[in-house]
Amino acid sequence: MKQLRKFFTLTLLLFTVSIQFAAAQSIESQWRDFFNAKNQLAYRTICRLAHPTNTFVSGSMYIDGGYFIVTIHSEDYTLKVRLHKSNDRFDSIEKISDNDWAPTWVFSNIIKSFANDMYENYHSDVIARIERMYGQRLYDMNAKQMTLAALTLQLWVY
Repeated sequence: MKQLRKFFTLTLLLFTVSIQFAAAQSIESQWRDFFNAKNQLAYRTICRLAHPTNTFVSGSMYIDGGYFIVTIHSEDYTLKVRLHKSNDRFDSIEKISDNDWAPTWVFSNIIKSFANDMYENYHSDVIARIERMYGQRLYDMNAKQMTLAALTLQLWVY
């Protein structure tokens, strides 16, 4: 009887661990789907706003301790960032590594032009909600803040 109880306890433990592993895999798969949606729009957004003069090639993502570790490959560089999301918004982005000659998120005029084009596709109520959430007008945001706002808009649409 003791051996049977141990067997059932071990089986239950293994089943619980496998369910938790599957759930973790499922969450990462769902986020991978978000980043790959609409022709990899989330990756392209980070690429375009971080280095507007480079051409996007591919992107990848994995979850590490509550952060999204996102790698962007363009024709000329590889950018790796740590992205954090809380509730229904992205709230921080931090460069981990970047081998481009130009600093990340510095071409403000090009970025503002790109963001202006992108935001035209959204209803003014959505833009107002984003501005309230981030505490400033979109056109007054710096490039990192615009990246977070753009990713949040994409998350809402997704």
